[in-house]
Amino acid sequence: MVNNIQFKNLNIEQKKIDLFIKRANNKFLNVFWVILAILLVLSFILLFTFKSLIDTKILIICLILIVISLFIVSIILNYIRTCFLIKKANQFKPQIWTKIKPTNLALHWDLWWGLNVFNLKHPKQKLDKIERKKIIDFFKQIHWI
Repeated sequence: MVNNIQFKNLNIEQKKIDLFIKRANNKFLNVFWVILAILLVLSFILLFTFKSLIDTKILIICLILIVISLFIVSIILNYIRTCFLIKKANQFKPQIWTKIKPTNLALHWDLWWGLNVFNLKHPKQKLDKIERKKIIDFFKQIHWI
C-alpha cells in the first residue's frame, strides 16, 4: 500500500528536495540546536531555582528572553524534523514511521513551521502553496498507513 504513494510523484523540483536533504545531513548543526534547547530548558529551571536571589524585574526580563529563545529554537527544530521526514520519504524504500507515529496535529504543526522556515531561509527556492499542500497531504496519507 505504501508503494502506491511515492514522494517523487508530487512533482516538486529536485533542487528544493536536495536543500531539505542537505540540511538533514548536517549533523553538527542538528546536534547544536538540540544541545541549545537542552541548555535553555536547564537555564529556565535554574532561574526558577534561584528566583529568591534575583531581583523581580531582572527575573521577568530573563524569563521573557529564555521563553523567546526557546520558541525560536523549537521552530528551528521543527524545520530540522521536516528535513528528516522529507529525507526519509525520498528514499528508495521509505520507512518513515519506524517506531512511533506522531499525532496528526503534531505532524501538521511540524510540517507547517518547517516548510515556512524553508521559505524564509531559501527565498529563491520557495515552495508555493500548492507544493506545501502536496507535502502535508502526502505525510497525512502516509501517517494512516
